[in-house]
Amino acid sequence: MKHVFLAFGSNIGSSKEIISKAYKKITRLKFVQNPVKSPFYETTPVSDIVQNNFINMVCGFDTALNDPFILLKEAQAIEEDLGKIAKPKNAPRAIDIDILLFKELYHNDSILELPHPRMLERLFVIEPLTSITPSIIYPRSSLEIQKIDLEELLLNFENKNNELVKEIL
Repeated sequence: MKHVFLAFGSNIGSSKEIISKAYKKITRLKFVQNPVKSPFYETTPVSDIVQNNFINMVCGFDTALNDPFILLKEAQAIEEDLGKIAKPKNAPRAIDIDILLFKELYHNDSILELPHPRMLERLFVIEPLTSITPSIIYPRSSLEIQKIDLEELLLNFENKNNELVKEIL
């Protein structure tokens, strides 16, 4: 089972190409081992702002790294390199890289929340994640860790009809 999972999203420019470049840069980081990636998915925005559909992907990898802030810094540098600029929440973007899970670490401050606070509510995360792993170890707090069957979660996903998520080539 992979220890770290990232989500990628883009809906400005050549989204598939931008996400592919971001993934390639992630896999070249010295602490990333045995990376796997999901297919690309086209998804509707979760926003009141009128905008294009997103392209999303998830990747997982093993790492000996123990500090998620090192990964966060690297991901933010990749985002900036690929054209991310500061925008309002849920606005269109060239690239967004979110750390979904970092080992079994629970962390919550103004800079980083682990696990990602809305990951289990987003079909555009659950569907690609399920394509690369059937389950995850999910820290609910610093003291409580739960194994989540993603395939079961996907079958019972409540907002499935509200979001378009389709695999694309």
